[in-house]
Amino acid sequence: MASTHSTGQVVAAAAMEARRLAFDLTSSLGMELTPEAVVLRCLPGGQARRAGVREGWKVVGVQGQQLRSSRHLQDLLAHYKELNVREAAITFVPVEVLWPL
Repeated sequence: MASTHSTGQVVAAAAMEARRLAFDLTSSLGMELTPEAVVLRCLPGGQARRAGVREGWKVVGVQGQQLRSSRHLQDLLAHYKELNVREAAITFVPVEVLWPL
């Protein structure tokens, strides 16, 4: 079924629903992602669960940089760790906001 939302409306909705959360890069983020960077599972006791991340949210950015995939997230986090960055802001958007029914 086709959506009646324009691209501009979806982008505006996504921006309003975005959640930017700080994560400690010295330990695991505590979440499993699809290749498209959608959260499959938050591990019990992990940073993601403690920060309020939910299954079905999509990771869309790190430190204000747009994210392309879960591999891109891994590469960015590895780069920040090499630079001794201890904390990074990761931006999530609920998938239903990106792809409304």
